[in-house]
Amino acid sequence: MKTVPQNEWDFSADRVEKRELPWCFRYEYARNSDCFLARTVQWRKEHKGATKHFAAAIRALKRFAELGLVDDFGTLAEIMTIFLELGELRTMEEELIQKPEMKPLLKVLDSGFPDVLPHLTKMYRAVFGEKVDDARLLHVGCQMDFDYFMMLDQRFPKAAYYDSDLIFRRLKFFLLNQFFEPDVDSNLDADSRLAVGGRAFWQTSHSHAEFDSQNADSRTVKHGQFSLQYFVAGVNWAHSNEAIIAEFRQWLTEHRPQPHYDRARKTNERDLLRALGTLRLCKAMHWREAEQYTKGLLGYPLYSGEKSWRRAIAKAKAQIKEPFVPFTGQLALGAK
Repeated sequence: MKTVPQNEWDFSADRVEKRELPWCFRYEYARNSDCFLARTVQWRKEHKGATKHFAAAIRALKRFAELGLVDDFGTLAEIMTIFLELGELRTMEEELIQKPEMKPLLKVLDSGFPDVLPHLTKMYRAVFGEKVDDARLLHVGCQMDFDYFMMLDQRFPKAAYYDSDLIFRRLKFFLLNQFFEPDVDSNLDADSRLAVGGRAFWQTSHSHAEFDSQNADSRTVKHGQFSLQYFVAGVNWAHSNEAIIAEFRQWLTEHRPQPHYDRARKTNERDLLRALGTLRLCKAMHWREAEQYTKGLLGYPLYSGEKSWRRAIAKAKAQIKEPFVPFTGQLALGAK
């Protein structure tokens, strides 16, 4: 009987903490999503060097993480703001350096943190292009979304989420959890939007809608594990209801940030991860063998009976068919 590494199928609560569950869920299902994997391969070809520089930044931050400074400073932007405000700390007066409030920042310098900055600059340039001004690098970095959590990581998709240790995962969060999803504008040019034969439904901006507003074109509000999104949309009433509904259905498929909550079956991320583990197990062995295999490791089977195993497999396959889109939000992992 073949064996499957436990990190590939066991996503129980004692192994995957609740606060990491959304990240683990997106990461693991992305590994089984053909469309996302194809997108990742293409993105890495178009942004050569990005993964290499991200890995170098992680390595440069290792001592920073081992000293527990990831907990003292929640995000990279927080430290960069301090650096910009204080300038070159090592040239300051000795009396100033001795002040208690300066000790955390001195620890950052002693950890070798400045060594990471050249790697980040190269990474940003690989992602956003050489034409980006130095002064705007950190700003454009804040346009990165959850997809980068996978695409920048050289270990993805071969390594499972929990193949990486806590320090590595925390460093990824440190570098990326400051980032927000960029505002999404319509894919159509201005002339197409104004044309009589334009789309039946589209997401647009305040300026194109001729609204007198200075607010952002879209806003996402987190509600626990879910989110509400507010945006400006255009509807062409020259089209039939069926055409408008079809356009909206396509928009919804492309932009949904996460699967819906199935009230009937109480489906959640942990259930779906458990189902994904079942699918991976049954690709390597018969469900009866998988039942005995998981019982031997966990003390109880992942599922009991053929019907339960087949239902879980079907659930995972259905989820994999869902279009994979960025999951946005912030997460600060607390060290154990």
